[in-house]
This record gives sequence, structure tokens and C-alpha cells, in this order.
Amino acid sequence: MSAARHYPARGQGHVTVLPSAAHVASASDDQTVRLWDVATHRPVGDPLTGHTDTVDSVAFSPDGNTLASGSNDRTVRLWSTPELSDPASFLCKLLGQSLTRDRWSELVPPGPKYRELCP
Repeated sequence: MSAARHYPARGQGHVTVLPSAAHVASASDDQTVRLWDVATHRPVGDPLTGHTDTVDSVAFSPDGNTLASGSNDRTVRLWSTPELSDPASFLCKLLGQSLTRDRWSELVPPGPKYRELCP
């Protein structure tokens, strides 16, 4: 797991930054892990649930494809996060084709310019 850039956070048990610095994961006393987009400061998807006590720590793997979380419930959970480390490849595999410009503007938040996802 990535040992660089881990931060204790008030109200959150722990925060870690994805190696690409595009996303942050936070551990919380509400028994969840949350993923955040650094550019928009908004959550990415729903909270990750499954722990039954305070989540104390989070760490991304060096390639960003896995997130580990540790909890006071004495468990460590591994979460698959390939969509965060390489969203273009993830979407290409998921969709099997590139997005049209119109579909891109519907699905991608403002900021990133249109580009073909699949070779």
C-alpha cells in the first residue's frame, strides 16, 4: 500500500491521497470510507460500507487500483478502485467503445475536454 501522503483528519479517522493526486479517500467514525474528487471537492459515488465500527485508516495501493481500509471492528477491507486511477481505460472496458461528444457532455463533469477513450 502507498505509504506516502497520509494525513490524520479531524472528524475523519484518516485521509490518503491517490498517487495521481486526483482523489482522496477518508476514513470516518460513521463506519464508512468516502472517496473525494480533489478538483471539485465532491464525493465520488456512495460511501463504501461494510465495517461495523469506526474506520481508522485508509491507504491506496501504489497503482491506485486498490484501497485498503482498517477499522476498530478488527477487519481490513480491500476495495477495487480502477475507475479512479485510470478512468479512461475503465470506461473503455465498461462501455466497449468511446463516448460521443454529446454523451461525454452528459456524463463528464465540466472541465475535462472531450477525448476518445478507446484506441
